[in-house]
Amino acid sequence: MSNANENFIMLPTVDICFKELMKNENVRRGFIAALMGVPPEKIRRTVLKDGTLPPEYGTDKLGLLDVKVILDNGVQIDIEMQVAFFAHWDARVLFYLSRMISGQLGKGEAYGELKKLPDEVENEDILIRWMRFLGGKNREELERMAKTDMYIEEAYQDLN
Repeated sequence: MSNANENFIMLPTVDICFKELMKNENVRRGFIAALMGVPPEKIRRTVLKDGTLPPEYGTDKLGLLDVKVILDNGVQIDIEMQVAFFAHWDARVLFYLSRMISGQLGKGEAYGELKKLPDEVENEDILIRWMRFLGGKNREELERMAKTDMYIEEAYQDLN
């Protein structure tokens, strides 16, 4: 086996790799906690859901989320891995968001039942570490970032 093959590691920004990492509940918990600016212990449970947003009518557009998560408190999270330029990204995100919001309420339910947005992230340090890990370009960079947090370490182990 060549040295190049031995050193190969799939980068976490590769769509399929990112989705696989998010299947690990601990990795998902650590990543979501970083995004929300809360300690991972505050995220008791996450449920990975099918990312398909079916059309309401036969002529509607289908939505395919990278990672859809439901928290214990009912909050829905869409996590998208996008590294290349995508024209109309803002419109795509709004489309996904509107589908997720409209799917929260059943017939006769009050709009006040919709889940609120989380407060702004106050501690960005762990979020920056996740960004550096996800943006790592080789095994050495990924390994270095893995040493900074137990959830990132678990994500790194899943890559191996």
